[in-house]
Amino acid sequence: MIGVWLAVVACGGGESAVPDDVVTSGRAVTAWREGHRALVEGQAAVALAQFEAARRWRPDDGLLLAWSAEAARQAGDDAEADRLLDAAIAAAPTLGEARWARARRRVGTDPEGAVTDLSAAIRAGALTRYEARRDTTFHPLVGRADAPWLPAEPVGLSLEVPSAPVFVGGEFEVVLTVDGVPHDDGVAWTTRVPVEGPVSQVRASSSRREDGLGEPGYRVTWTLRADGSGRVGVGPVSVQIDGTTTALAGAVVTQLGPARAGQGAAVPLVLGRPEAVLGDRPVPAVWHDGTQAWAAWPAEASLRRPRVTRPWLVPRDHGMVAFAPVPVGETRVVVDQDGQVLLDVAVPEGPPAR
Repeated sequence: MIGVWLAVVACGGGESAVPDDVVTSGRAVTAWREGHRALVEGQAAVALAQFEAARRWRPDDGLLLAWSAEAARQAGDDAEADRLLDAAIAAAPTLGEARWARARRRVGTDPEGAVTDLSAAIRAGALTRYEARRDTTFHPLVGRADAPWLPAEPVGLSLEVPSAPVFVGGEFEVVLTVDGVPHDDGVAWTTRVPVEGPVSQVRASSSRREDGLGEPGYRVTWTLRADGSGRVGVGPVSVQIDGTTTALAGAVVTQLGPARAGQGAAVPLVLGRPEAVLGDRPVPAVWHDGTQAWAAWPAEASLRRPRVTRPWLVPRDHGMVAFAPVPVGETRVVVDQDGQVLLDVAVPEGPPAR
């Protein structure tokens, strides 16, 4: 059905008190109201007669012609409906709902014309690209060279997971981008993103977005915590809307467990003062002086989770060594400038036994 409402013109006083064009518009609107009410009640023939009466006052009104076409269609007169629809588009080429309706009629007999009409309907804002894709009538147009703007799937999906290793105790985000879902609370859609592995959910959030073509959608973010070592599988993803389901392959997040060095050898936590440890221990290293945990690493490397500000620098062999106090109870990670993991060790709450 043509989903457009005529603007109601309020006419005050007698007919002689207002210009003739306003009187004419008022009479057309009154007839349209009666026709619309009849169409809603399933009286298509009555509606067509009322729309024709309205057109006597406004014969070239594209919107009235479109309503007449819809009434003729519901009355079973497809030939008259097509004629009226063509007349409506000739009178108002940018009338998106009329172009949409004619596109549906043309798919089977004139696919090129259907593409032209559907493109015009989308540009006019009558529907979005993804709404057209979810309309089964237009499925034959998917993949056509002259309709590259028609999406291949009912919704657009992309999944973002960390590309670098995630360390135990740390948090990371899984982001799902969904394009083609209207920003309308009345539109029901569901998403399923299974996660397998030693993780727990910290929080979840959703925000509205638009793609490069102005298509509405959402960005859904899950913040997860790595509770153990191993691999975490995310997905496969599925989204349901308008009776359609779109699927997306999953992804894998690699986790490195605690007490693991770049070469696979455990780095023990030792007890001692910084100067003593730096004097006889290789770096990187983590140690405890009885009250405070410390970490040391090559000066050209960086310390992650958390970043350490203003570390001390001391000469060591042929280079500089940085060391700084670090919080206990969390995983400390030392990486070099190329991103290679040099040290991954969990700092316990207290010092090791002597």
